[in-house]
Amino acid sequence: MLKIRKEQMELLETHMMRKYEQRVVRKIKQAFPEWYGQEGDEKAYLLVQAGIRKAEGYGITEDDDVEEFTLLLVPFGLTFEKKPERAECREILEDPDLPADAKVAMVAEELEAEGDASQEG
Repeated sequence: MLKIRKEQMELLETHMMRKYEQRVVRKIKQAFPEWYGQEGDEKAYLLVQAGIRKAEGYGITEDDDVEEFTLLLVPFGLTFEKKPERAECREILEDPDLPADAKVAMVAEELEAEGDASQEG
């Protein structure tokens, strides 16, 4: 029988997390080339790592949901939900009854509507 020691498991988890971070950074690079060109690889990785921690704090833990949440951080900022005018986003994220994918979709919709409203004026 094959046994995986704790140290091996930790190494595997670290490797898998790094692969995930690389995937999200590639998405950032594709979706936001101007931001990526200005901020670079290091800042992109730091943003992804912060996004993972932040998403987890809101109960968002599935890979795809975390990725979508992190992609929102590029144009709207790491603390976008803290702004008074984004109280609705904060309420959505803090709602313990909403599933994670719904939180991300609803927040994205709120932010998109905000963007549309700012372009109308």
